Amino acid sequence: MILTLAALSACVSPSIPTRRAGDSHTRDSADTGLPTVPPDSGDSTDSTDSVDSSDTSPSTWTAPGRATLDCPAEPTADGKIDCTLHIEDQAGNVQWDGPAGVSLHGRSSLDFPKQQFSIELRDAADDDAPADLFGMGEEADWLLNGMYIDRALFRNKLCFDLYRDLTADREWAPESVYVELLYQGEYYGVYQLEERIDHSRYRAQVPDDDGTGSSFIAKGDESGFPSALQYAHWALNYPAESAQTPEVLAGVQARLRAMETAIAATDAATWDQVDLDSAVAFVLMEEFIKNNDAYFLSNHIYTGMDGRIRFTPWDVDLSFGQPDYNDNENPESWIAYRSQLIIDLAAAPGFRERMSSMWAEWRAGALSDATIDGWLEANPTLLGSAIDRNFARWPIEDIQFGGTLYAVTSYEDELAHVSPFVHARLAWMDANVAAY
Repeated sequence: MILTLAALSACVSPSIPTRRAGDSHTRDSADTGLPTVPPDSGDSTDSTDSVDSSDTSPSTWTAPGRATLDCPAEPTADGKIDCTLHIEDQAGNVQWDGPAGVSLHGRSSLDFPKQQFSIELRDAADDDAPADLFGMGEEADWLLNGMYIDRALFRNKLCFDLYRDLTADREWAPESVYVELLYQGEYYGVYQLEERIDHSRYRAQVPDDDGTGSSFIAKGDESGFPSALQYAHWALNYPAESAQTPEVLAGVQARLRAMETAIAATDAATWDQVDLDSAVAFVLMEEFIKNNDAYFLSNHIYTGMDGRIRFTPWDVDLSFGQPDYNDNENPESWIAYRSQLIIDLAAAPGFRERMSSMWAEWRAGALSDATIDGWLEANPTLLGSAIDRNFARWPIEDIQFGGTLYAVTSYEDELAHVSPFVHARLAWMDANVAAY
């Protein structure tokens, strides 16, 4: 079972079905997979009640998954080392038990005390060994996201799950499962075991490249193909480095230039190169969560099955009111930095009209205030006392990002910041989306 928004619904609404990865194009579009609002019991339970957060033995763990990672040395970001990884679900069903190549993941997060790990499942011969973890589809490459500066422990998960559900799975974003991690014999807290953005039957639906660079996945990065519209450059994720022949690289660069030329023209030809609904959904989602990094780096594009460019979000921990620069704490303004890419897309015929109509569709369904309230209530229930153990290991009052995060003293305090921001943001976008 996939522990996305659909699985969270089990906490509050058993009647909403879950789904498996790979089924994304067969699900009834009327099924949002989102939790409904639970009946008011008249009582609320503080997550810290009767919890001994000093007991970190696996028998006490409450997250949907459990992981144990042991390495002969400390991993770095400079290449994977051979480690051993064990993953099981809450019922003890083993998802993986064997070798894994491990490196540190991230850019600024490399300096966080709670590290993030890039995982490559391997067999005894040191080759990739794809496995279907928690029903997310057979893949070898995964990420253990520590969510260190996301003190709500759900910013990425909420964004990715909503992105798929709001678009009835026409758009792809990573699936994920919460796990508690034992690293080098030490309790390391709550992690998000999540998919990488990759070319696969179970991930982004990208045609196989034919050796000409006609099909690719690229991301905004500090190096790569020069861009006239993107904040920095386009770095290539697919085809793999081993397949990046001169012909492939020339083909990808030519397609990127054609895409940017069409976008810069701000006419109807833009939508011959770019999928209109995908571009609009991406901007709407990034603006709803008010992601500081939305149009800087890490934003991903890929070639869809019809050949047009599509968008997917990634790395959204600086959102929902943090950090305190670029007016991020204000729910009543657009994201401060807007790249020329986004400016020109928004100026193309039909973009703003579709933005208004899509927002109305979202607000009438999966992005209603009631549905979001249900999700915000269900997520802490899903994690249970794992929240307390995580912040016993990483005290919430000590978590900072260069002094730019508002101060909180407890998980409940963090939710008391995020929930009002979400509702104020929804109301402001209702009134202002047509003026984007």
